[in-house]
Amino acid sequence: MLGIYIAFQSVVLASLIQRFRGWKPAGPWTLGSLGLIINIAALAYRIWAISWLLQPGVSGDWFIDNISLIGVVAVLVPGGLYLLVARPHLRSKAPYSDAIEVAKKMRASK
Repeated sequence: MLGIYIAFQSVVLASLIQRFRGWKPAGPWTLGSLGLIINIAALAYRIWAISWLLQPGVSGDWFIDNISLIGVVAVLVPGGLYLLVARPHLRSKAPYSDAIEVAKKMRASK
């Protein structure tokens, strides 16, 4: 459950950062000016939910009580080290900013 919250939080945070940089969604359905407010509310809720899910249990067994934190560390630390050491994003063959052209076409067809 916690992994799903953290994964979605990365999407919410990335879209909020892009909104502050001037990005506007180009799809057929948008929230308009409410999009930014809802994005901020989603970020705040997810931060609260993640912190709540990371609270240790009360069984008395340290491992069982902290299994969520152990799981997050077991995934994020090796993943972060891989990104820092291997730098796979620098070897990508994907076109840079290819979504910008698609968004321009979608806005032009409205």
